[in-house]
Amino acid sequence: MPKKYKVKRYSSIYNRSKKRRSLAFQIIMSIVVFVAIALIVYLISIGVNSYINRESYTELDSSILSAPSDTNNIADDKYQNTSEKIMASEMSASSIENNSYITEFIKKSKDEGKNAVVVPLKTKSGSILYSTNVQKAKSWEAIADYIIDALDLAKKIKDAGLVPIAKVSAFYDQTAPHAKRENSYYQGSQKTTTHLFKNSVTKKAERWLNPYKEASRKYICDIVAELGNFGYSYVLLDDVAFPDVEFDSSVGTDANGKSKSEILKTFVKELDDIGVPTIISYDWSAIGGGKSSDIIYGGDISTYGIKNQAPIIDISKPPTSLSEKNEIIKSAIDYIRNKNSDVFIVPKIPLSSTSKESIISELKSLQIYSNIIFADN
Repeated sequence: MPKKYKVKRYSSIYNRSKKRRSLAFQIIMSIVVFVAIALIVYLISIGVNSYINRESYTELDSSILSAPSDTNNIADDKYQNTSEKIMASEMSASSIENNSYITEFIKKSKDEGKNAVVVPLKTKSGSILYSTNVQKAKSWEAIADYIIDALDLAKKIKDAGLVPIAKVSAFYDQTAPHAKRENSYYQGSQKTTTHLFKNSVTKKAERWLNPYKEASRKYICDIVAELGNFGYSYVLLDDVAFPDVEFDSSVGTDANGKSKSEILKTFVKELDDIGVPTIISYDWSAIGGGKSSDIIYGGDISTYGIKNQAPIIDISKPPTSLSEKNEIIKSAIDYIRNKNSDVFIVPKIPLSSTSKESIISELKSLQIYSNIIFADN
C-alpha cells in the first residue's frame, strides 16, 4: 500500500501572501480615494468659478445701468483707430428674429466684402428688440413682443470675422415718452398728458423723448452702456435731435437757460463718459447750419465735438449752405474735417439711393473708405 504523505503547511509563507494581498488592497483603495477626492475638488472648483463669473457679470451689468460713466471701454481697440474703415450693411429690424435671415445676411455681408454688420436694437417706434436689463425699458413698456439675444448675435457676427454695430434711435420714440415719466415734452399747463408733435413734412403726430430731461438722456445712455457690455464694438445713434417743428417757449421748461446746442453737447459728453464708442448720425443738410438745422439740432451738429460722425448723404437733400457748390460731397467732407480734428467720418447712404455706387466712388477719392448702407428701420 503506497505510503501517504502529509502535506506540511508553512505558516510563514501563507502569512506573507496574506499581507501582500492586504497591502495591494490598501494601495488600490488609496488610489480610488485619491481619484475621488480629486474629482470632487475639480467639480467644486468649476462650480465656484461659474458662480464667481456669474456674480461679476451681474455686478458689471448693475454698474453699467447705475453709473455709465464708470464703464470700461470693452470695444476692440483696433476699431478705435480712425485710420481703420467700416464698411457695413444694416439688418432689417423686422427680420432679425429669424435665424435663417441672420445667417444669410452675415454670409452675404462677407461675400460683398463688408467688414461690419449694423443691428437695429432700438427702433424709431421706440421698441427695444432684445432682452434687456435696463429697468426703464421695462417700466416704460418699451420691450417689443419679439426679442432676440443681443449678446449671442454680437458673438455670431464676431465669430464670422465681422464687427458688430448696434443701432439705437435716440430721442425719436413713439413708445416711451409720457409726461408722467418725466421724459417728454408738454405745452403750457398740460403736464399730465403726452404732447404729440406734428411733423412739418409728414403732418403726422409723433412722440419724442425730451433731451432736456435727465431721465431721457440716462435712458439712452443705459442702453448704450448695456450694448457695449454685450460686445458691440460701436453703437450707432440716430435721431440725436429735436422735433422738426418750431414749438413755443413753454415747451422744454427744463432748459434752465440752456440752448438746444448746449444740451446736445451735454448729451455727447455723457455718451463719451460711458466709454463705449458711439457713432452719431445726422442729416447732412445740417452741415453749415441754417434754419432747418437750428430747429432740429440747435445749430451745426457737425461742430458739437462728435468723434465718430455719420452724415447721411442724400443727394436729394444737400446742405443749404453748400448747395451752390458743384462738388457737394467734397465740400461737405472738407467742411467736417476743417471743423474737427481727428474726426472719423462714416457716411450713411440710403439703401434705396440710386446713386450709391457713385457716392461711394466719390468718397473714396476723398480718402473716405468707410460707409454704412442703411435701411429705414
